[in-house]
Amino acid sequence: MYQIITDTSALFTPEQGKAMGIEVLPLSVTIGDWEGRDLLMDMPKFYGYIKDGHLPQSSQPPIGEVIDAYEKHSGKKIINIAMADGLSGTYQSAAGAAEAVDNSEDIVVINTKTLCGPHRYIVQKAVKMQQEGKSFEEALDTRCFEPDGPNWTPRISGMFTFGEKLTYKMSILKSADPEGSACNRFTFSYSALSGLGHFIHTY
Repeated sequence: MYQIITDTSALFTPEQGKAMGIEVLPLSVTIGDWEGRDLLMDMPKFYGYIKDGHLPQSSQPPIGEVIDAYEKHSGKKIINIAMADGLSGTYQSAAGAAEAVDNSEDIVVINTKTLCGPHRYIVQKAVKMQQEGKSFEEALDTRCFEPDGPNWTPRISGMFTFGEKLTYKMSILKSADPEGSACNRFTFSYSALSGLGHFIHTY
């Protein structure tokens, strides 16, 4: 069993995360001279600042809280599903925190390359997979390429498996024909070798 950690970009409050069995770390929010935490702020006061002409700014959860979360779940495999690195320092902070703890080998930080609705969907999918005990391939059987015909953009996924020896899998889901009438699923499995990496691209 592994522990899922994410941030409030996924649109879950810490309490909602607790009910789901995951850890949700709230982003930091500053507006005017007031500092608060995402999804935990006094909203009438927040809107009052906006009415007065102030604009909010958000930043990643404090790195100390990320470290605390990693140490709290020491002894488990940990997956931190973070919001896009180009939109926030959350991913970099989460990755940096992972290097600062003794259980760093048990932590995988995922850069979702997105935020909000899509980020929430990824977290929900991860929770559902965990609850159902599904394998990587079984989870992919529930998905297909993007429904953006005539492009039918392929979907790419990856998964690390921790044990005595690290292994990883990558998959690409592609349209079987120009009409998008069927999906071909290709999965590749690798043993981790020092200095060697693999990637899949859509072109």
